[in-house]
Amino acid sequence: MGSATELVVAFVMGLGGSFKYALQALMIPVYLAKLGVIGTLSDATVKVLKSTSFGIMTFALLMGVSIILSAMFRGRRAVRQPGGQEVLEEVNT
Repeated sequence: MGSATELVVAFVMGLGGSFKYALQALMIPVYLAKLGVIGTLSDATVKVLKSTSFGIMTFALLMGVSIILSAMFRGRRAVRQPGGQEVLEEVNT
């Protein structure tokens, strides 16, 4: 069983991934237009959709990195405090 921090990190990362996949749906009209399924889109529309999708994906990446790094640094700080090694051993058993 994971610790509370691990479970929160897993939940937030899963939520972020779900948002990323849901918001990547912005590119579906671009793909369909390239395949000829729908009419062509204007260059401005394609540029806006691509830029928005890229921005969302970049934000999701940065959010994930910040969550992981903050959890790592908090864990290192906790282990370095007096009694931290015993807490780490209890968590790992």
